Amino acid sequence: MLTSVWSIFSLRPTIPNTSSSDLGIPYITRPEEEMNPQRQRGTVAQVYQQIAADLEKGLPLIDDSYYQMPKYHFNKKAAYAFAARFISIINSGKRPWMQPM
Repeated sequence: MLTSVWSIFSLRPTIPNTSSSDLGIPYITRPEEEMNPQRQRGTVAQVYQQIAADLEKGLPLIDDSYYQMPKYHFNKKAAYAFAARFISIINSGKRPWMQPM
C-alpha cells in the first residue's frame, strides 16, 4: 500500500495553488479485472486526499520484524519519514527543493 502511495506522490510532489482544479491521475484502489478500463480522473487535491487516507491505513501495518531485507521495503523509519515529508509539503504548499533543511 505505501509503495503505491509513494509512487503516486512521486509523480507530482508539489501542491500548486490550482490543485482543486488541475486534473490529477487516476487513483487505482482495487485490482484491475478488465483490459484497459476507462478510469475517472479527479483533481490533484482529490488524489492527495486519497494519499493521506491510504497513509493513515498503511502506517499501522508496517512491521520491521516482517522483513528479512528491509532495504527493499518500507520499514517503520522510512514509512514515517515519507509521511512527514508528505504532510510538510501539504501544509506548506511549497516545492520540496525550496524547503530549508
